[in-house]
Amino acid sequence: MKIALVSDTHGHCKGLADSIKKHQAEYILHMGDGVTEAYQLKKETGLPTLVVAGNNDFSTKEKAELFLVLEGIAIWMTHGHRYGVHYGREQLLEAAMQKEAKIALYGHTHIFRDECMEGIRMINPGSPTLPRDGEASYAILDLSSGKLDRIKVEKPKLFHWF
Repeated sequence: MKIALVSDTHGHCKGLADSIKKHQAEYILHMGDGVTEAYQLKKETGLPTLVVAGNNDFSTKEKAELFLVLEGIAIWMTHGHRYGVHYGREQLLEAAMQKEAKIALYGHTHIFRDECMEGIRMINPGSPTLPRDGEASYAILDLSSGKLDRIKVEKPKLFHWF
């Protein structure tokens, strides 16, 4: 099963649905700061979509974190701001260990990261609109093989000068 991992869309996701369909994703997980865009992607792709609230998702009913099992793999997703991810991933790791997750998904930093800590895979797909590492991206995770592909996208023009 291929899962599109998206975070920090911040009001913009033009062209993202087409890219997700092109990469044959079967599921979308959105790690917040873009609840509205998550539902737009769900509508445009027709794919099952789960989303958590980020620190900029005001007035939303979405939860701050979700735990799910896909293909027998325990996955925990959160935005990351409540776990101090700008300063390190130790708090995030501790929470993932307590939840017995095999994969911890997060956003907030707008920086792509894929690492294994204490046997838990920690993934941040970056941001397709406001990257802080210079590469606008989301990710495709193949749960069957464990392969993660960073999908680089064209950064949208957020401001128009006339």
